[in-house]
Amino acid sequence: MPSYVTTADINQDNQTDIIIIDSENSFIHILPGYGNGTFSNLTTFVNDKGTQSFSSAIIDLNNDNQLDIVIVNYGADDILILSGYSQSSSVIPIQYSI
Repeated sequence: MPSYVTTADINQDNQTDIIIIDSENSFIHILPGYGNGTFSNLTTFVNDKGTQSFSSAIIDLNNDNQLDIVIVNYGADDILILSGYSQSSSVIPIQYSI
């Protein structure tokens, strides 16, 4: 069940994409947009089970000119950073305890 939704041009194609956090199932979904109201195939990343992801931010954290997705996890008291999402979908997940 989706618990948080945000939008950004995460794959740098000048089209708005949808980022969906599903806290109940520990999933992060990305729907790349085509710019005409339709979307490409859903890409899903699995967050650690037992976490409750409830917020996110989209920002270029490492100055590589690609937006990163920062997710706050309540159950694990950490944050998850999905760095490097681009058209090739090569993502590097990094977790930091807080």
